[in-house]
Amino acid sequence: MLIVVAGRGAVRKNLSQGLLIGLAVLVFVAGLRAYVYERRLPSLGFLWNNTSGVVYAVHRGGPAEAAGMRVGDVFLEMEGVPITERDQFRRTWEAVPPGQDVSIVVERDGELEFLVLFTAPMSPRLEGLAVYYWIALIFWASGVVTYLARGHDRVSMLFLLFCLAAAVALFSNTNVNLTFVRWTGALQRVATGLAGACLLHLALHFPEEKRLHPQVRALLLALFYGPGLLLGGLNAYFYPRQLQGEFTWLFNVFFLWVPLCFVGWAAALVHTIRSAADQKVRQQAREMAAGITLTLLPFAALLVINVAYHMAFHRTLVDVRLAVTTLLVFPMSLGYAILKQRSVWNVEALVNRGLVYLSLGVILLFTYFVLVATLGRLWGVAISWGVFAVGALAALIVAFLALMLRPVVQTMVHRLFFRQD
Repeated sequence: MLIVVAGRGAVRKNLSQGLLIGLAVLVFVAGLRAYVYERRLPSLGFLWNNTSGVVYAVHRGGPAEAAGMRVGDVFLEMEGVPITERDQFRRTWEAVPPGQDVSIVVERDGELEFLVLFTAPMSPRLEGLAVYYWIALIFWASGVVTYLARGHDRVSMLFLLFCLAAAVALFSNTNVNLTFVRWTGALQRVATGLAGACLLHLALHFPEEKRLHPQVRALLLALFYGPGLLLGGLNAYFYPRQLQGEFTWLFNVFFLWVPLCFVGWAAALVHTIRSAADQKVRQQAREMAAGITLTLLPFAALLVINVAYHMAFHRTLVDVRLAVTTLLVFPMSLGYAILKQRSVWNVEALVNRGLVYLSLGVILLFTYFVLVATLGRLWGVAISWGVFAVGALAALIVAFLALMLRPVVQTMVHRLFFRQD
């Protein structure tokens, strides 16, 4: 719900609200542009680390597997162009049409291997990298919905900035980063530093407004934004040289900053539990600490393990996509907690109805599947996936109608059996 107020003192609030909505639209357009760009690239059938060139995923049945590439190979060149020459490598990759053969040079067990693979059209899944876009979209939607529901208060504003920065950091960590499309590598690092700082800043205002001396608050904000933006800016500046294997230690230090921000945010929650005067605030902080922190533990653990292993052995232990996927629930959980505190919506009723709707849909869908499968086996008829798809859609529609008609049915039952009007 947008809140537009008139008056001299309200102009600044209306302007900031418009700027934030404009920024959200800009982030969405940038993500969409990046996705469209990636869809135009031909598929190579494997994924590699953008600094070391180590291949960490070879897709089954893809061009790379057919050419004999293995996980652990070091990708060096394509069509005679080293992967460290990002601009030339990007132009070479873009110029290859699907179905054409390309020469690949990899290092395997200290020896060079020359492979020839036939490219294929890029799938909508982007060879598994589309997960970054999905999670970025969840961050973006969580921030925008929370901001529109609460108006333009400070808590929803900081949450929106955090979600937008996280979304940018996610969708720019894909093939557009591998090919170094100018703005993506630098923007990813700055956005990551800003996201961590916004999360720590949010802890000063939610779930309880911290009453701090202005100088103490200014010092804390400097500690929040200073290291994140400084490390992000330095990594953005040295990004072209990091792609050639230099200053990788700076990159590792920077990405240790990210889990430290989550740890600091969790510590602020613990402090709120111990010091808040309002019992409701303390209860909400306990719920957040128990629920949301659990959603962060897998991400923080996998990220720290990955960075430590990479610093020691210059290889990736865990697929980064797995670590990022563990963040899926975090923006929705935090957004729900913010809306639950103060919102023009009855968010608990919406969530309860949503859970009832999904439960009804699952029950109806399961019943339909069992019925169709049983009849198909008894009659000896092969059931196509189209039949199941129609049944799934019908189950969701019936569940929605049942949810909408529940008050009417309940009123009829009361009138017929309990004589209640």
